[in-house]
Amino acid sequence: MKRGGSRPVELGRFLKESRIRAGYSQLEVAHRVGYNTAQVVSDWERDVQSPPGRALRKLTTIYNISIDDIYTIMLEAGISRLKLKLRRAVYG
Repeated sequence: MKRGGSRPVELGRFLKESRIRAGYSQLEVAHRVGYNTAQVVSDWERDVQSPPGRALRKLTTIYNISIDDIYTIMLEAGISRLKLKLRRAVYG
């Protein structure tokens, strides 16, 4: 999912924007997904780690977003990482 530019949107930024649009704090989201601390949501939003599939499916309901949007973002990010890795391997 690209917005306005050629660079794909990072999953963390998308999740943060979706949370804010939905009007939840990180702690509220953490509790609704089944965690005790807001740190886990913060880590997702900073792309420190990705939410597990179970959490992603819950987030789609909490934020009223499409799982297809998340899939597209993750796919584009994976393709970008693979392109970079291949470029480095071929060109040094």
